[in-house]
Amino acid sequence: MKFGSNFDKEKEFLNGKDLRLKSHLDSYFESFRESFDTEQDQ
Repeated sequence: MKFGSNFDKEKEFLNGKDLRLKSHLDSYFESFRESFDTEQDQ
């Protein structure tokens, strides 16, 4: 089952990419919310 083990590696790779992308988006939206909040205060 060469395809099976290869498929698992692909899945792990995609999960890792998703986690990095999610953390990147989280930090992006966090900074967006902060800038939005400061604009509301003024």
